[in-house]
Amino acid sequence: MRKSKIFILIVLSILIILGVVFIINSINDNEIIQQANLYIENGIYNYDDLLLSDDKMYISMDCIKANDLLDLHWDKDYNKLSIFKNYNNITISYNNDNATYIDCLYLTEDVLKVFNDTLYLNATFLKNNLINSMFVDNNSKNIIISNIEKQYRAKIKTSLKFWTSSDNSEEYTIKRNDIFYIYDKQISNMLLCRNTNGNIGYVLKKNIVPYITIEETTYTKPHRKESITMSWDLVNKKISNFVEFDIPQVIDVLAPTWYELVDNEDYFLDYSNVEYTSYVQSTGKKLWATFNNNFDKELTSKLLNNAYKRSKIVDKVIQITKEKGYNGINIDFENVYLKDKDVYSAFIKELYCKCLTEKITLSVDVAVLSSSETWSMFLDRKAIGEYSDYVVLMAYDQNVSGVSGSVGSIPWIEYGVENLLESVNDGKVILAVPFYTRLWEESMEDDALVVKSTSLKISTAEKLLDELGIELSYDVTTGQNYGEKMIDGVRCRVWNEDETSLSNRMEIVKKYNLVGKGVWAFNFGTEEMWQSLE
Repeated sequence: MRKSKIFILIVLSILIILGVVFIINSINDNEIIQQANLYIENGIYNYDDLLLSDDKMYISMDCIKANDLLDLHWDKDYNKLSIFKNYNNITISYNNDNATYIDCLYLTEDVLKVFNDTLYLNATFLKNNLINSMFVDNNSKNIIISNIEKQYRAKIKTSLKFWTSSDNSEEYTIKRNDIFYIYDKQISNMLLCRNTNGNIGYVLKKNIVPYITIEETTYTKPHRKESITMSWDLVNKKISNFVEFDIPQVIDVLAPTWYELVDNEDYFLDYSNVEYTSYVQSTGKKLWATFNNNFDKELTSKLLNNAYKRSKIVDKVIQITKEKGYNGINIDFENVYLKDKDVYSAFIKELYCKCLTEKITLSVDVAVLSSSETWSMFLDRKAIGEYSDYVVLMAYDQNVSGVSGSVGSIPWIEYGVENLLESVNDGKVILAVPFYTRLWEESMEDDALVVKSTSLKISTAEKLLDELGIELSYDVTTGQNYGEKMIDGVRCRVWNEDETSLSNRMEIVKKYNLVGKGVWAFNFGTEEMWQSLE
């Protein structure tokens, strides 16, 4: 019996201890605001987007981004927050005690807080430094973010209540004819408002009358870039003996593929040639150096997810461009993990901010939207469109292997353009066309269809079609000349890239008022194709 009592006492003691621990943890974790309001004009926000800690209010980064209030990127593992504002890259570095913002030292709690693996920004800090249309009342625990407000005056002496949910709510006094500002939020018969002293609360609708409506217009028409024709020049080794070459009159910009991403202190393999640069620029053409990621998704992920290395890569690109005297930069990162979409966007944003400072043109290559995560879906086309001078749509490689088809049918290209224009202004879009085609060979092996694909330059394709005796006719479906022939049991098929398909592509440029056209690649073309491009 004695043992049973002892056992019961032990169990009760354990339960009491666990209960106390639970209560303490609940108190520590219960930082979500219980009596506060956040109002964002036409906004999207949830209860847990607000946080109250030590009487300070915070708004989640997710909420800020979802409502396009600020363009942010958080490198959580490096205690670094990047803010892209007015095409400047502003960083906040922090530890448990202090945070640095524009060379000023703050207490970390006065800038941000990390809670439940979510980043929150101090509301007062946001109001004072980053969001002009934000109003914060730390007494009533109310926050307003809006560019639209209606000016009212009080008909009689009334009160501005902190909250609408309690009859015992604290309040501010409003005198007759006092001016204040009303927002588009009504609860029962009370309206959200702010007085001229910055106090925020709710006022009875019957006690006020309209005065003036104020609406701030923030939209500005994007500036249209200079119309251009550019061509990549495929270079994947050092030029030992430079020889001058003819550059078609239609070309404004050459973009040699000189730089490949590597994991060392130089960050890029360099195939550049000083004589090449000097010669191109002496002809009146511009040179954009192309920087690619070697199409290596593992390497790209490793480097871009390291906040410090990502910034160093940006600095390296700028350094190379300035030292070599290039007119611009072309970024061609492909085969990137979908999970790295945000860090790739942060890389482009940081690079463009520095390009603007250095007056360097930035172009970024994008693929036609598809279901491929690593070749298409990783691209945030809206962010790239905002943080670049030109967006080059690589409108080719619709079919690469496995299934015979066009390199880029006209309907598919038009779909790609229309989709891109949903995110990017037409004054930035360059339509890049292929100066190559593919020979498809279909055969049966062990009762299975085997498809082989061979890429051909325009000139090579012309010769091969003659040799094989393949006759072409216009295919309305693809907007191209098509031909096929059975040779020794193999079905040879070609959707040809020639003046006909090029002319149809140029009609798309005109139809959608695109700013320019591009070519892959310079040494793939023929004189007739270059003339057609004009």
